Amino acid sequence: MCNFKLLLLVTLSWCSSFALAFAQTPPESLDLRGLNLTPDQRSQLQDIRREDQQSAAPIRDGLNTQLNQLRDLYTSDAPDEQVRSQYDRMQVYRQRLERARFDNLMHIRGVLTLEQRAQLRSQFGQRRRTNFSFARP
Repeated sequence: MCNFKLLLLVTLSWCSSFALAFAQTPPESLDLRGLNLTPDQRSQLQDIRREDQQSAAPIRDGLNTQLNQLRDLYTSDAPDEQVRSQYDRMQVYRQRLERARFDNLMHIRGVLTLEQRAQLRSQFGQRRRTNFSFARP
């Protein structure tokens, strides 16, 4: 039983770390520098980024709150059903944050020309191949 609790605590810690890292990874991590953006596109992307930061902040705060509550419940003598219920509430915030990030990427995509999108796809393909090669022993 002690090993199970340790495993669950480690899993919760990993999940919360992943969620926060994902939540804090801004879409500006996209390398848009080589896309030859026009001044108008740059302005639009700055507006999108600003709007995203404003709309995602309360969701990130809510996720942090839910994660903290989950940790508190898990380390207490709370009934399993209460811990599971809190986990479900945390997942709702994680899903909202992922959706907000996706919506932001779609807004960014809408600003780019077809040629710029093709360049961006190429970058994603290179990253995918590079990340995959590091994942292999």
